Amino acid sequence: GFTPSEYRVRSVDWRGNESWTQWKSVKGAGQVTYNRGIEIKCLRDTHKMEIQTVFDSIDPSTGEPVEVPAGYHNGEIVATYNLLFGAVLSGKKAEALQLANNTSKPTGFEPKKIQRANGKWEVTIWADEAGTKEFDWNQTMPASDDTRAYIVWTKAEYNVKLDLNVDNDQNPETKVGYDTVDLGNPAQSLDFWVVYGKNVERDALTTKITRDGYELVG
Repeated sequence: GFTPSEYRVRSVDWRGNESWTQWKSVKGAGQVTYNRGIEIKCLRDTHKMEIQTVFDSIDPSTGEPVEVPAGYHNGEIVATYNLLFGAVLSGKKAEALQLANNTSKPTGFEPKKIQRANGKWEVTIWADEAGTKEFDWNQTMPASDDTRAYIVWTKAEYNVKLDLNVDNDQNPETKVGYDTVDLGNPAQSLDFWVVYGKNVERDALTTKITRDGYELVG
C-alpha cells in the first residue's frame, strides 16, 4: 500500500555532532549506510477500482439461463477509479449509482434492485456478478487492482393492471360494481407484474373472470 519515496540519514562527525542529511530520492540510491538512524518517506500507492456491467445469468420468470443480447457482453467496464490505498470507497457510491440509473440499458433489461427494510425496491451496486450481495461502500481501498463492483442487468418487469370497467369509466382505480364480478378461485389478481418477453394469458383471463348476464369479449 506504500512505496518509499525519499530518505535521509542521521550521522555523527568527528567532533561527535549529530545531524540529518537532506532528503534524497530513493531512486538510484543503491545501498545506503548510516550510523545513527534513517528516516524514509513513503507515498500511498494508487490502485484501480472498476464498475462493470454484467447480465443476471438466470431469467427470474423461468429459471432458465439468460441469453446476452446481441451487441452486449458481460464485464463491460463503464467506470474506472484510481484511488489511494486506504481511501474510503463511499466517496464513489453516489457516482456509481448514477451510472446504474443512467447507463444505456439493453432493451427489456433494467438494473437489478434490492428490497429495503421499508419494503421499497432500489437500484444498487453489487459485489458479485450474480447480484446476491450488495457492495460494501464502507470498506477502504485495498493494495490491489482487483476491486470490482457490478451493475447487474436483469429482465425488466412491467406492471399490469386489469380494469373490470363495470362503471365504464376506464379507470382501474375506481371499483364501482366490482362486487358483481366473479374473479374465479383462486381469485385472479387485478394488479400484477409480467417479465419482459412474456405474455399475459388472455384466454385464461377471459375464462376465469365472469359476470352473470355478461360475456367477456376482451
